[in-house]
Amino acid sequence: MIDVLFITRCTAYRETGGDPSVLEPLRLKLNTVEATMPYLRSLVKNNGDANAAQKMLANSRLTHRSLPTLTPFYLSGFLSRRGVSMIEIECLELEEKRCKEILDQGVRVVAICSTWMSGYFGVAEELRVAARKIKAMKPDIPIVAGGIAVHKSMAARRLLEKGEDGGCPKNELAKHFLLFDPKEDACFDALAVGISSEITLCRIAERMQKGRDFRDLPNLVVPEKHSYLFTEEKKETIDVDKEIVDWSNHEACVREYNALVRSGVGCPKRCGFCDFSGLFPVKLRTDDSLIEELKTLQAFPAPRRVFFTDDNLAVNRKRILSFARRMAKENLGLAWRGFMRVDVVDDEVADALAASGCHECFIGAESGDAEILSNMNKQLDPEQALRGIEALDQVGINTMNTFVIGFPGECDRSLANTIQFISSLPSGVRANAFHRYYLFRFEVPILSPIARSDQRKRFGLEGIGSFWKHNTMDADGAKAAVKEVFTKVTGPSHLYLELPPVDWSPADHRAVSEERDNVTRRYLKGESVDASSLFAKVKEADC
Repeated sequence: MIDVLFITRCTAYRETGGDPSVLEPLRLKLNTVEATMPYLRSLVKNNGDANAAQKMLANSRLTHRSLPTLTPFYLSGFLSRRGVSMIEIECLELEEKRCKEILDQGVRVVAICSTWMSGYFGVAEELRVAARKIKAMKPDIPIVAGGIAVHKSMAARRLLEKGEDGGCPKNELAKHFLLFDPKEDACFDALAVGISSEITLCRIAERMQKGRDFRDLPNLVVPEKHSYLFTEEKKETIDVDKEIVDWSNHEACVREYNALVRSGVGCPKRCGFCDFSGLFPVKLRTDDSLIEELKTLQAFPAPRRVFFTDDNLAVNRKRILSFARRMAKENLGLAWRGFMRVDVVDDEVADALAASGCHECFIGAESGDAEILSNMNKQLDPEQALRGIEALDQVGINTMNTFVIGFPGECDRSLANTIQFISSLPSGVRANAFHRYYLFRFEVPILSPIARSDQRKRFGLEGIGSFWKHNTMDADGAKAAVKEVFTKVTGPSHLYLELPPVDWSPADHRAVSEERDNVTRRYLKGESVDASSLFAKVKEADC
């Protein structure tokens, strides 16, 4: 009998950021297939035969839909140390048959994770559909949901109680959040709403092992016919230094992708567009705890690839310097990536990062315009950001830089500054590393600071989600602006959701990506499109 059947994702991965048509035009398609690097390489190897190229990739993990996430690795270890067994379904949509087989073999409780949902909006219905599928398979097995989307639902409910609902009707909120319609949420036996929901899940499993009811445990919400039963709200904390993942037990993930390591929880910043802002108190692991976990990778040959999953690995300059120097001193043989505040990066930090094995930083640049960054409460200056990226380039560290298009105050001037900023990133022969960018159209999440009444009044902001307008732009104008930025940028390439071939150098990745964008821009400008130059770059990379 398995104690917990854990559903990591309800559906196959779908890109976040609202309306998918915003980014679709920015990505080249060949034979109706998105021209990712794995597909281009396969296409060239098969002499342009699209069917053969797709067959070659059919069983490959070189697709964003199969990328692993930290939660099941962390949670399985957490539960196992406490005598609770767990088995994972990576994606219910793709593994319904296997899910039914496991349920038939015997499961005490099903836990649905909401952390890896596909976007800001509509997640409640996605969760409910998954719960109903499982109920149809085994009606008597209790289903519990937890994770970030459940935590956000609780926060949204509290906002509504304060009258801060962003003008969104309650029935509309129920489409996006749980805890607004008990009848619709009746497919769940309980929702785990505490900030340490792994403790709650463990206690539920322990109760089920003894054949006892669990619905009186703290930090639960139990949907009833016309209302919700809220159990005691109890603050419970976890010693993050002790809950390490032993990656020597997860060879497949490490060899095929990366070890997924979390150095802390929460972010102290309060960027205006972010709906994670303030959700969790900041808890940082010590260098000793992190090194202990990273040493479990020594079972595998170098380079040992690591992805730090934190929203912000560089909470401050002192911490990232200490951690990077410790990693270098331990000579761990790492090749790692992580999210980084670029304002902490100078020549000294860049040198320490390179010595520690860092090869890519994900940077929230967000705009090339100082006024927009001020409106966002980003606490960042464009020139400062560019200096940090150039320092990383000098030591050969790649960057992926995100930008939000359409934030209140956006106008022709700010767009021109963003285009100039992106075009100023090191590219082509003048670059030592590979620098990409990713454009998001501004969205208005209900839990973001920009959705509060004082900010709405300040900027004349109306609407929620993908439907909004403010004093200087509306959602349709921002969609057009995304395309405008892409077509006017010169140099760096826009991000595709792909895993580039590991045997290509950064220069190979850069050359193929930049040529792919050049072809796409010509197409968007109405020029004739010939992909032969792109195929030539792929052949050069494979030589």
